[in-house]
Amino acid sequence: MQETGSIAFPAPAADELLRLEDCVVEPIRVPGGIQPHGALLTVDIADLEILQATDNTADTLGIATADLLGSHLDALLAPPAIARMRQVLAGVPTVANPISAEVGGKAFDVIVSSLDGVGIVEFEPTEGVDDESTLPAILAATRRIGATSTVEELRAATARELFALTGYDQVLIYHFHPDGHGEVVAEEVVAVMEPYLGLHFPASDIPAQARQLYLTKLSRVIASSSYEPAALVPAADPRTGTPVDLTLAELRSVSPHHLQFMRNMGQGATLSFSLISNGELIGMITCAHRTPRRVGYLQRQAYEILAHQVALQLTGMNEVQLLQGRNERRLVRTRLGEQVAAIEDVAEALLRGDTSLGDLVPADGVAVVFEDAIEASGDTPPEEAIRTLIAQLALQGQRSVLVTDGLPELMPEVAEAMSGIAGLLAFPFGAEGDYLLWFRREVGQTVNWMGDMSPSNRLTPLSPRNSFSMWTESVTGRSLPWQGLEAEAAELSRDVDAALLRRAESQLSHLGLHDALTDLPNRRLLMLALDEALGRARGTGQWRSSSSISTDSRRSTTPTATTRGTRCSSRPRAASPARRVAATPWRGWVETSSSSSARAWMPTPSTGSRSGSRPPSHRRSRSGRRPSSCPPPWAGLRPEQGRPPRGCCARPTPRCTGRSAPGADPARGLTAEGGSASGAERRPSPQPRPAHCGLARRVRNASKAIRAPATTSSPSAPASPYPSIAARRVRQGSGCPRPSLWKKATGTGPTASRNCGARKRPPRLDPSAT
Repeated sequence: MQETGSIAFPAPAADELLRLEDCVVEPIRVPGGIQPHGALLTVDIADLEILQATDNTADTLGIATADLLGSHLDALLAPPAIARMRQVLAGVPTVANPISAEVGGKAFDVIVSSLDGVGIVEFEPTEGVDDESTLPAILAATRRIGATSTVEELRAATARELFALTGYDQVLIYHFHPDGHGEVVAEEVVAVMEPYLGLHFPASDIPAQARQLYLTKLSRVIASSSYEPAALVPAADPRTGTPVDLTLAELRSVSPHHLQFMRNMGQGATLSFSLISNGELIGMITCAHRTPRRVGYLQRQAYEILAHQVALQLTGMNEVQLLQGRNERRLVRTRLGEQVAAIEDVAEALLRGDTSLGDLVPADGVAVVFEDAIEASGDTPPEEAIRTLIAQLALQGQRSVLVTDGLPELMPEVAEAMSGIAGLLAFPFGAEGDYLLWFRREVGQTVNWMGDMSPSNRLTPLSPRNSFSMWTESVTGRSLPWQGLEAEAAELSRDVDAALLRRAESQLSHLGLHDALTDLPNRRLLMLALDEALGRARGTGQWRSSSSISTDSRRSTTPTATTRGTRCSSRPRAASPARRVAATPWRGWVETSSSSSARAWMPTPSTGSRSGSRPPSHRRSRSGRRPSSCPPPWAGLRPEQGRPPRGCCARPTPRCTGRSAPGADPARGLTAEGGSASGAERRPSPQPRPAHCGLARRVRNASKAIRAPATTSSPSAPASPYPSIAARRVRQGSGCPRPSLWKKATGTGPTASRNCGARKRPPRLDPSAT
C-alpha cells in the first residue's frame, strides 16, 4: 500500500501499470517536430552549416525549407547576431539567450542550444508578447512569496501571485508523493473552470520519463492544445542518420496523448514550471488557459526564477520540519536506550518505562519478543498470532524486516490470525527470533481522484481519461501509512542491540574480576586496586605515600593510605567488613615516592597462620625504638635519594608505634610475623598527634639548648643535633611552626600569618647565645 499524508492508497491496478510501461517507450525526447508558432534549425557547430529545418520556415521566416538546407546562417542573420550566437555556443558566461534578430522583416527571439554535438537554433516571434513593465511586478511577487512561513502558506501564495502575473485562467500546484502519484495542493481558478484542489491523480498522468525531462528543462510552454506539429526535414541528422534530441528545445513538440489529456480537461494552453529539491522533482506549477495563449521567452525566464525560489523555500521548510522531527525522535530513542541499559528486563524497559515504543512510532499496539517470551502493550493480536508471525519471518530468512500497511494483501495467512490488523512493523534485534513489533488496525478511508479511475472512463486502456470530475474510491484492508517512521524503528533496533552488547561486556568484565561461585572480588581485582593506589600516589606530586591493604576475612578493616608519611595504619570500621577475596585472605603492602620509585609487596594466599606473611623489614628510627609494622616514612627510598626533607616528621608518630610489642601493629591487628593478632592483643589506636609534632619537639629542644648555660653542659654528653636543625630552619624561614610554639621556645613572638608563604622571615638566632 502507498501513502500520502494520513491517507492510504491501494497499489496501482493492472491497466495503470500497462500505461506506465507504454509511456516509457514513447519517444518524447526525439519527437521529430516542433510547435508551429516558431521555427527550428539544426546546424554544425563548427561552421554553422544548416543541417535540418522545419517545414514551416516559409511561413515563419519567409524562406523555403529547401533553400535553407546546406546554406550557412551567415546568409540568414546579421554578423552581430552570428557573433553572439558563437559566444553562446562557446559557453561565454556574460552572453545568454535570447539573441534579438530580424529575419524577413520580422523580429525574433533567437534561442541557441547544443546537445550531442548538434547546434539547435530556434526562432520565436517577439512582436507584442514581452512587456518589460511586468518585471517589477514579478519582483514584488517574489518578495511577498518569500515572506510566508509555512508550506501551506507558500503554496497558496505562489498560486495567487502567478494567477495575477500570467493572466492564465487556472494555476495548479502539484505535489508528488513517494509512490509517484500526485495531488493538487494549491489552486487559483476562474469560476467557469472546474476546480481540482485536493484531488489526486495517478502516476501515469505525468510518467517517469516526462518527470526526468522536467529535471533538465525547467519550464515548458504549450501555446495550443490543438496544433499540428511542424516536422524536421530531413527527419534524421544527415551526418549520423539518427533523430535529433530536442530535450533542450523550447519549441519541442509534446506527446499526442498529452494534447488529448489537455483537451479533455478543457485546457487550450499551458505553461509549466518544475519544482526541484535536492535533485528530485517534488512538484510542478501548471498555468492553464481555456484558449491558446503564449508567453514570450523573457517572461518565461522571469517566472522560472520565481518558481526556483519557491522550490528553495519548500526545500528549506521541509528540511526544518524533518530535522525537528528527527531530533525529537532521537531524544525518544536515547531515553529508550537508557532505560534498556538501566533496567534488566528488556520488555519492561521498552514497554512500561517513562518512554515506550509507542512514543517513537505511533501505533495501536506494540510488542517485544525477547528470549522466546512475548510482552505486549495496547491493542495487539493474541500471542499465538504473534508466534505465527515470527515463524513466517523466520522462513523468509534470519533477521527479516517487515514494513506494511496492507498486511491482508502481503501475508493473508498472518492477517487471518491477526484479525483487524492491517499495518505492521517488525524489526529484529538481539538474538535470532527477538523482534520489536508495532501494530495498526485497519482504517476505512476514501480517496478523491481527479476523474474516474475505472476503465469505463477511457476510450482505450492507454488513452487519457475522458472526464476529470472528482471520483471517490473507498479503501479497505489498509491502515494509516507509516510515513517513513520505519527508519526510526530500524535505528531503535540498532540502539537496543548496542545497549545489550554493552550490558554483556559489563557482565563479562564483572566475571573477570569476581569469583563465579561466590561473586567476591578475585586476585585480579585486588591487583587492579593496587595499581590504582600506586597511580594516585604518583599523581599527588608529594615525596612519599604508603598504603597497606588487608582483606583477611576474619577482620573488619578498611585500608587507609598516607600521603606525607605521617601515619600508616588500618582503621576499624564495622559498617564495612572486609570481604573474602576469592574465598582466600590476601594481604599487601604498597610503597611509592615522588621520584617514581614504587614497589608493591604481594604475598602468596594466606592460610590464616601467624607466619609467612610479613611485609619487608625496615631500619630502626632515630629514637632507637623498633618501628611497628608500619614502616618509617623514608623506607623504600634508594640510597641516592637520601633522607626525606627535614621539614617532615623524622620519626614515627605514636600512632604508628603505639605501645605494642616490637614489630606489631595493634591498630591493624597484625603481629610481627604477619599473622592476625588475637582479640586480647588488639588495642584501640591512640588518637593521632598533629602532623607538626616532630617539628614542635625539635623547636622545644632547640630552645632548651639555646637557653641552657654553657657550664651546665656535660663534656662527655654527645652533642644534640636539634639546636642546629632548629636554628637552620629558623634562619631559612622554612617549616610552619605555630606562633605559640615559637614563642614558648624562644620567648619572642615573630610577626607571621597563618599562610606560611606570606610569613615574614624571623630574625636570625645565634646558637651560642644564652
